[in-house]
Amino acid sequence: MTRIITAQQSRLLFYTLTANGAFSAVSGLIFVLQAQPLAAWTGLSQPIWLTGIGTMLILFGARLLWLGRRKSVHQWEALLISGLDLGWVVITVGLAVGVPGLFTLAGVYAVCAVALIVLTFLDLQLYALWKCRV
Repeated sequence: MTRIITAQQSRLLFYTLTANGAFSAVSGLIFVLQAQPLAAWTGLSQPIWLTGIGTMLILFGARLLWLGRRKSVHQWEALLISGLDLGWVVITVGLAVGVPGLFTLAGVYAVCAVALIVLTFLDLQLYALWKCRV
C-alpha cells in the first residue's frame, strides 16, 4: 500500500522539497550557463560534464518544485528524492576527497559546500517523513 502525505500533514516536507528544487534548478542553470569558467575554477578538464550535470539538475529541480507545489506526495517519491540526495552527497564528496587532483582546492571546498547543503535538505526531508510515520 502506498502512503500519501499531504501538505497539511507535513508543511516541512513540502517547503523542503520546494527549497531543494529551487537550489537544484538554480545550481543547474549556473552550471549550464557558466560551464567554462566553473570548470577552470574547479579544475575539471571538460566543461561538458558541468553542462550535462547542470541539465539534469534543472530537470530534477523542476520536478521537485512541481512536487512541492502539490497538495500531496507519495511517501516513496519523497524517499526516492532523499535517496538521490544521499547519492549526490556520497558521490561528490567521494570524488572530491577520494580522487586527488580531480579538483582544485577551491573546487574541493565548493563541492563539499554544495554537498553540505544537499545533506541539509536530505536531513529535513527524512525528519519530515519520520514525523509523519504511522
